[in-house]
Amino acid sequence: QLKKEGLDLSMVQKGEGKTGLSVVLVSADGGRSIVTYRGESGLISSREIDWEEIKKADWIQISSLGGEMQFLEDIILFAFNNAVKVGFNPGRKELDQKERLMKLIPKLDFFNVNRMEASILTGVSYDNEKEIMRKMADFGCRVVAVTDGKRGASVITNHTWLKMDAFAVDSVDDTGAGDAFVCGVVAGILQNSNPEEYLKMGLASGGSQVMKLGAKDGLLYKNEMEKWMAKKLKMVEEII
Repeated sequence: QLKKEGLDLSMVQKGEGKTGLSVVLVSADGGRSIVTYRGESGLISSREIDWEEIKKADWIQISSLGGEMQFLEDIILFAFNNAVKVGFNPGRKELDQKERLMKLIPKLDFFNVNRMEASILTGVSYDNEKEIMRKMADFGCRVVAVTDGKRGASVITNHTWLKMDAFAVDSVDDTGAGDAFVCGVVAGILQNSNPEEYLKMGLASGGSQVMKLGAKDGLLYKNEMEKWMAKKLKMVEEII
């Protein structure tokens, strides 16, 4: 399918170990739990990266690396030192290593967590949303996004907090919603959209994804995204 979409797969590597596997358990309301075996994907290291090719990238988007902080540091610092833009959506094992993670955030162009994760990172009560956002604004990252499930999401740029409601959709399966949100936001940033536009693109992508079973069938093509963008959402903007 990736080939069909015209993606360059020349840097994809095949290891000798077992392929990773995830089992997704979906509840009646669309909520889900995921059990994951990382397999070969959990064994990749800096030695296997073609760093000269990395220099040519416009953007590197990093998902959880299973807590491999040295590998994460290598990628982010290399990208930063070579003027390659980089975004990161951490997993639990990276969040558990807060001290090392916090040193990397100022070198990112985009950092995305959910509200509970933001509460943990900032040490601010989950219920004190404004203070969470104020603390996140001090992290030094160019664009910070905080998702909040069915309540929508926020982006913070230059100490401006933009909060937007989620699209009203019937959720079938929440799997992939966070990754879809990231896809929409990053696509918008790469198209030089303004914060309101790329936040809405993220919410559209995530909203579409939860209407489908699985982690990718709800992802939007450009013409589909334009239809979602024509819809209106409640938005609040505040300097923090």
